[in-house]
Amino acid sequence: MKNFSRAAPGPPDYAIPYGGTHVLLDVKDFVSDGVALGSGAYDPYAPIRAKINKGREKFKDLEKFCCGLVLYNVDKPLVDLGPDFAFGAMLGNIAITFPIGTFDKAKTIFGTGGRMIRCDKKSKPMEPQNTTISALVALGHLQVGYKRFPIAERKREQELGRRLSPEEFHNFVESREGTEDDISSL
Repeated sequence: MKNFSRAAPGPPDYAIPYGGTHVLLDVKDFVSDGVALGSGAYDPYAPIRAKINKGREKFKDLEKFCCGLVLYNVDKPLVDLGPDFAFGAMLGNIAITFPIGTFDKAKTIFGTGGRMIRCDKKSKPMEPQNTTISALVALGHLQVGYKRFPIAERKREQELGRRLSPEEFHNFVESREGTEDDISSL
């Protein structure tokens, strides 16, 4: 694996040999600027789309390679790299559509604004764009306890044949501290 200088504006950060060519990776991180959070409108897609735009510029002359944009949030509280926002940044704002008066037929769709799909003036997807970016990789902490705890909770409720009372739930949470099912373990 070849590591390019992160200070260099030109080449991607990493080139990994693969199948007689290279997979190119460029890392874009989100670091807090120390400015206090204020109030106002919040667009969860904007910071991710800004990084996609920078990645597009980085890879614009490298279309013969498989290019991946790697995103990592160091400490920026309003940047969420979860699947909903990552996909929304690429494919369009997440929206809900339904026929008037029939909420039971609601569907979740991708609206406009995506950086990987070009839409017409009526917001209909037309064609892919930014095709030099083959993959968007969002790095984050895997909260193992957050995934394991509900399984342990369901198992305990099955053993009892009923749901846990609030007091039993609180005691169960405390009893799992320090175990593999600790809800706070990373």
